[in-house]
Amino acid sequence: MMGEKIIKDFPAVSGDHCSSTAISNITNYYNINYSEPFVFGVGSGLNFIYLNTESDYFSRFIFARNPVFENDFFKTLDMKFRWYASDKSDWNSMRYYIDNDIPLMLMTDIRYLDFYNLDQDTVASHMLILFGYNESDNIAYVSDSIKDGVVETSLDKLINEAMGSEKIPFFRRNMWKPLKSFTIKKKKIELVLESMRRNAYSMLEPNTGYLGISAIKRLENDILYWSDLPEWQRLCNFAYMSLEIIGTGGAGFRKLYVEFLKEVSKDIPFIRELHITEKMEDIAKLYSRLSKQFYLAGSKGDRIYLMKIKDILSQIYILEKEFWRVIKKNTIENILDPDSVDTN
Repeated sequence: MMGEKIIKDFPAVSGDHCSSTAISNITNYYNINYSEPFVFGVGSGLNFIYLNTESDYFSRFIFARNPVFENDFFKTLDMKFRWYASDKSDWNSMRYYIDNDIPLMLMTDIRYLDFYNLDQDTVASHMLILFGYNESDNIAYVSDSIKDGVVETSLDKLINEAMGSEKIPFFRRNMWKPLKSFTIKKKKIELVLESMRRNAYSMLEPNTGYLGISAIKRLENDILYWSDLPEWQRLCNFAYMSLEIIGTGGAGFRKLYVEFLKEVSKDIPFIRELHITEKMEDIAKLYSRLSKQFYLAGSKGDRIYLMKIKDILSQIYILEKEFWRVIKKNTIENILDPDSVDTN
């Protein structure tokens, strides 16, 4: 028998980035009420990814966000988190949770979401919240970062196609996660200090050269050779979109992190005393300049813009390295005693 269900009063609010918007809406549903910037910061959201891929269409991949942001958010909250994933869709299990008023986070390919109206391939996963369905009319009710309110899309396409694509960074099919009601035992200041410390380590001491400041330096050393790639202008256009347009909040997620720092600075003296927010604002400006040069390189096809990109990456590397060293030092010194701050 075909059924219908929609979770009442789910706060479907738009935002800057798909994952942080989705999780913020979940916290609002459970009356925890974390803003999107706070969610992003607590998830240690910043990073830098530079990959060589096997794709002829996108042989280079740039992304400026923590690839395991969702996991790190819940890890900071001391919650166990594991994506459900399988080769085949599991609609019966998904429906069970919705029927019991538990919303689901889904990893999708926006090419198969009809409200995006795309006819070209995409690179990375896109998260949304599924909180209702109408099987008779083949409708899924979702919350998506691009607009406020309930968004309707094809239930069949969502479950069988959008969730069935293997996308960066997970390369797994049918990824979803039910989020039951939860409580948070840690103080906000503990969440902030722990997440900032983790973000510092992920930038300064990543477990691979494809992440963090090491990846920034790799791209700086590699960028002039992009012009030897047959699709180099397309890569530049994608880099611009990835840094500035596609759900980043601008400047490679750095503007979103600035909002996080502004929100928490009143509770953490060293952020104010060491002008941490202003330092990240300077970094964000460089990322905006970087994305503009990628746009010009892609649209004009002139190698001179790659030289400008190289110069900006050199500056970003220096500022990011110093920024995260300061964060690492001060969060380590204060994480065991969050009421005491040493800015020396």
